[in-house]
Amino acid sequence: GAVGVAFEGDVTLDAVVAQGCKPIGEPMIVVRAEGPRILELDRGKPLDVLRDTYDALDGPDRERMQKALFCGVQMREGQLEYHPGDFLIRNVVGVEKDRGALVVASRFEGYPVVQLHVRDAETSAADLRTHLETYREAHGDAAC
Repeated sequence: GAVGVAFEGDVTLDAVVAQGCKPIGEPMIVVRAEGPRILELDRGKPLDVLRDTYDALDGPDRERMQKALFCGVQMREGQLEYHPGDFLIRNVVGVEKDRGALVVASRFEGYPVVQLHVRDAETSAADLRTHLETYREAHGDAAC
């Protein structure tokens, strides 16, 4: 199946995107990586960090972590404080138990900051509302 939409006249379309993830645990520095494999974090082996993070979560976030775990990668080098939305969200592809590695759909160079995230419907809705409000403030009520 397919869906199509046609617009006529002077129309401008802008994309407003909500990532729909919330951070869990603390930001960490990737100390050693090979391509998409995070081998060492400033807090230890990635699998140990995953276990510690999981143990510190409440029930609903533990369930989210089991079903929808993501890795946020810093977008701006040199940033010292991080807030929701400061990370580019990437899929966690898997783990390599023998190496204690976390495999992420990204490539790591240097010493980037990462933070674990989980998909969350409430966070997604709030994130979208915030982005739409920011867009409305910048472009006026007629824009939305």
